[in-house]
Order: sequence, then structure tokens, then C-alpha cells
Amino acid sequence: MLEASDKNLVDRIRAGKTEAETELIQKFGPLIARKVSFDLGAGNPDWRDVAADAQLALLISLRQGKFNVNRGTSLGSYVYGITFNKIRDYFKMQKKRPLLKESLPECIVSAAEAYDIERKEIRSQLRTLLGKLKLKYKEVLYLRYYQELSVTEISQKINLPPRRVSERIHYAIKLLRKECHPKKDFSIFLNLILILY
Repeated sequence: MLEASDKNLVDRIRAGKTEAETELIQKFGPLIARKVSFDLGAGNPDWRDVAADAQLALLISLRQGKFNVNRGTSLGSYVYGITFNKIRDYFKMQKKRPLLKESLPECIVSAAEAYDIERKEIRSQLRTLLGKLKLKYKEVLYLRYYQELSVTEISQKINLPPRRVSERIHYAIKLLRKECHPKKDFSIFLNLILILY
């Protein structure tokens, strides 16, 4: 759910207020830096560039109005998604540069390989978790997060009142969170919306 303060922040960025952009980076810059440095490895000299790219991509996206404040997605989730995409792009580029890869220190190469393995494992575990859900819960998650339909559009599609659709989505996420909790698989849950399949 988008907080009022975040909506106000996004609105001010769209209006071209530079102080709002500074506020955004102060608020989310540390989160972006932590995620990037963890995934790339703090010893990787590229992590600061990737974090800066993620911040820039976030600002451009918000300036262009690509973040829909009415969809109900939190700004934190949106920031996480952009950061995740920049990290993924970085590792894709490393794969496309075999000569560069050969010249990289072993720790960086193995970090990229470990990242790919982790993503595959998380996808596999998510499929297993989703397999435990009833069809009605899988359906609303699919329509909301893959088809990117609004609650109203889902309501019309499956002939349920919007309130019931919203309740069903929240309950499905609650069930997945409950499945993740005993195993302490929080990384799976954090990636849930981004990489279900």
C-alpha cells in the first residue's frame, strides 16, 4: 500500500521539485546500496556504479510517471524492483563479456555464478510454495502481479466484488508468508512479487 508521504514525494518529483529527488535518494539510497553491495559483493568495485545506476533509473522512472500511485504498490517495492533489475542487468553484461570475465578476480566471477544459482533456487522454491495454494489464490496472484491487472479489472474478470478480490490477494500473500516463516525463507518472500515464474 502506498503511504501518503510517499505519494506526496512522487507527486513532487513529477512536478520537477529537485528537493523531492534529494529526499527520495536520502530515504532509499541506503537500501539500494545495501542490496547492491550484498548481491555483487562489497569487494566488487562495480557495486557503487550499479547502485548509482539504480538511483538514476528510479529518478527517471518517477519523473516520467512510470510509477502508478493508484495501483496500491508501495514505493519501497518499486525501488526494490528497479534495483533488482539493475543487478540482473549487471550480471547479464558480465556473461556477455567473456574476455572481461576472464580478467575479473575469481571472487567476482563466483559471486555472479552464485547469484544465478540463488535466483534459480528461489524460483523453484516459489513454485513449490505456490503449488500449495488453492487455485483461487493462485489465480488472483497471477492476475495481479503477472497480468498487472488492477483490483477492479480482476473483479470484473472473475466476477467477484473488488473488496473480496483484495481480501483474497492479501490472504494469498499471508499464506505464502506463513509458509516462508518457519523455514526463515524471507529472501524467497521478498522476491515473491518479482520472480514468481
